[in-house]
Amino acid sequence: MNRILIPVAIVLVIAFWAFSAVVIVREDQQAVVRSFNAIQRAQTDAGLSFKLPSPFGSVDYLEKRVLATDPEIEQFILSDDTRLDVDYYVRYRITDPITYVRNTNDFQSVQQVEQASKDSLSEALRSVDLSTVLSDQRDQLLLEVRSSISEKMGQLGIEAVD
Repeated sequence: MNRILIPVAIVLVIAFWAFSAVVIVREDQQAVVRSFNAIQRAQTDAGLSFKLPSPFGSVDYLEKRVLATDPEIEQFILSDDTRLDVDYYVRYRITDPITYVRNTNDFQSVQQVEQASKDSLSEALRSVDLSTVLSDQRDQLLLEVRSSISEKMGQLGIEAVD
């Protein structure tokens, strides 16, 4: 009995260890594959691929979908010294997974997106008055803010969507 049990257990352990080399990426994910903790490649398409088995290889899974952050209401001062309470949100996506993994982690990225959006809104609103914010020029102002956020977040592999 022991003669059969030990080889079966060894085969099972080897099979589980070999299965740890399989990387399965879903449609809504992208993955960064690491070998010996060094980034090897990014897999942005859904499917099956392989890496070194654990503990030599690992995978960081990231969202491919559009993410959102909803910061607290902020007060901004306009060019005519009017105080304006702004309730805003930012929708973004990870466009460069390798850059994202190298420069941030999930918790930091939300804070950095919120800070970049706050800074961009502050810069844009400091140069306009209340009548501009309430007029048809508001859409142009929002486009400038979005491009400013994307520019600031581009170095982290993130793009502002909305």
